[in-house]
Amino acid sequence: MEGIPVFDFANPWVALIQLALFYVLPRIVGLVTDRLTKASVKIVLLGVLAVVTSTLTWLLDVAVAQGWATLDWTALINVIVNAAITFALANSVYRGVIKPTGQAEKDADSNVIQLFGRDLSAKKAA
Repeated sequence: MEGIPVFDFANPWVALIQLALFYVLPRIVGLVTDRLTKASVKIVLLGVLAVVTSTLTWLLDVAVAQGWATLDWTALINVIVNAAITFALANSVYRGVIKPTGQAEKDADSNVIQLFGRDLSAKKAA
């Protein structure tokens, strides 16, 4: 794995966007899911968001710093590594900061943009 740059962007502000995603992605997952949504759905959603955002930040860096003519598809390994690190750190931030401070419950209770419904196998205590 030597020679694979992690968060290696030509513009430092693009790397800052990627770092901000550690906190933003779990909050988005909490907003679009319900409190009773299966944990596996939340994990998959966080993983998909990590891959999409890592790809978009890489494309943003290519477009702004280098130009489309220098697009190197071999750099996709960097996207995959960044997505894996983003997923792991976002999960850590969720467990270490967002959940203990009660932000996760507020996000789950919000009905603003819930796209994923409740887990029908989980019964609410009456």
